[in-house]
Amino acid sequence: MRYLKQLLCVFALLLASAGGAALAAPANGIWTTSTGYYFLLMQDGAKAQAIAVQVAYDFTSASVYVGTESADTLTLKKLDQSATLYTTATGNTMSGTYVQSAGATDLFSANLSYAFEGS
Repeated sequence: MRYLKQLLCVFALLLASAGGAALAAPANGIWTTSTGYYFLLMQDGAKAQAIAVQVAYDFTSASVYVGTESADTLTLKKLDQSATLYTTATGNTMSGTYVQSAGATDLFSANLSYAFEGS
């Protein structure tokens, strides 16, 4: 649990200190989901890539996703390929679908808790 809290702090610092020119809005930041997770999300609009760290509300688990972005839509695969996230972010809200490789699907929504936008 201690390491996950440290991971959250490190990622927040990365968001706050990253070079701004390559980062795209609106999805960069820390999101709180309806399913009880935090998403630490960072996009590189110039390369159309994104990375997300999904952290449990109690900091007991974390998963990393990488993928692509197009406009306000992100397609992110879990590193172990066991799931894919399809999300759309508009302003301070996000909605999406979590699809497991076994076929199970869950819908979720999220609100932006901490935003970072480069200058």
